[in-house]
Formats: sequence, structure tokens, C-alpha cells
Amino acid sequence: ALIVSFAANGYANLSHYLTPYAPISTLITPEIDNFFISLGSTFFIPLPLPGLILFIGILMTSRYLALLAICGFIVGKLFFTFFVGAPYAGQVAWTGFNFTLTAMTIGGIFTVPDWQSFALAMLGAALAALITAAAQNILREYGIPVFAIPFLITTFAILASLRKRGSLASPYLLLENPDLPE
Repeated sequence: ALIVSFAANGYANLSHYLTPYAPISTLITPEIDNFFISLGSTFFIPLPLPGLILFIGILMTSRYLALLAICGFIVGKLFFTFFVGAPYAGQVAWTGFNFTLTAMTIGGIFTVPDWQSFALAMLGAALAALITAAAQNILREYGIPVFAIPFLITTFAILASLRKRGSLASPYLLLENPDLPE
């Protein structure tokens, strides 16, 4: 998708990235809808209902991953707002999945759940917010969204640094056998 977005700049019949559209009505409340819209954006469907369906699937699979998703989104949104100021409408909804996916991956899939892995997941969500803000500034010049770049950079950096530790301490890695927290 990133390569196609870059290519769209060079061809007249491919349009530039458009600002995501905001749903006309709210599903629950605007803040909760932003969370669901960000989950739906994972699959390029920035609407609350697909995000709600995805969240129900996550909740049915793992309550801990659902908790990480909510907390990661909240922490990421707070830090993103701190770095960017007042984000424009839809900005957090379209990029918030980076915070959620980072928290779920670091805190629930590739580490054994405990308070230290949870804290590391929240640190990862904050770092993903910083990288999202930076990447948006760079890619905005080309009219290209950040997609999952912040999630990938943050997750790979944190997992690589954990792997290079000299001692075997918490959080314990599950790189060879990633699994659900339960």
C-alpha cells in the first residue's frame, strides 16, 4: 500500500491519499467510536462497526489482549495529543491502530504477561505515538498516510533490544513460540 501511495503521486489517474471520512452518526460516544474506528482502520475500514466487531473477536479470544488494546490506545492517544497538539478530526482514528497493535504485540503475544510486560507495552504505545507524529510530518509532504510504519518500527526495536539483554529477567520473551497470553 505504501508503494502504491508513492506511485499515485506520479500518475495522473491515481488520486492522492484523501483525508479519511468521518461517519455521520456515532455508534456509542465520539471517544469510544474513535477507538473502534482505529481498530477498523487496521483493515482499511475506518468505521466504528467493523472496529467493534474486531474488538469483540479480540475479547472472545483473549481478555488480556482486549485490555492491552484499550490501554494502549488511551496511552498512545494521550502521547500523540501531547506531541501533535490538537489532532485534526480523524487523525487519531486513522493512526490509533499503531498504538493498539504495538501494545498487544509487545505485552501479550511476544512476552509473558506480568506487570513489567504491561508497562513495556504502554511504553511501546507511547513510542509508537512519537513515531506516528514524526512519520506524519515526513510523509505529509507526499500526501501519504503512515499506515503501520510506527507499529513495525516500535515493535521490532523493542523486541530486538529485549533480545540483546545480558540477563534473563522479566519481561520474558516468547520469540520462538509467540502465543496468546492465556
